[in-house]
Amino acid sequence: MEDRDKESILKLLSLAEELLALADRGELETEVDSRRILFTLVRDCAFKIRAEVQRELRRHRDGQPERPGREQERKE
Repeated sequence: MEDRDKESILKLLSLAEELLALADRGELETEVDSRRILFTLVRDCAFKIRAEVQRELRRHRDGQPERPGREQERKE
């Protein structure tokens, strides 16, 4: 994994954690059901982002081949 890729992936992990904290705080502070639904949606997306980032980091750590990017797919 290139340093630039790793930096971006780690930034995604950080953003997912920030989204989770924001969703927790927002859900606690609001009394409006539609906003609770919005914060639940944000939390769900953050969990999905975090899980995918963790899978990618594990794949790299375990030496598994990287998935081809769109540029590679177009060339084939």
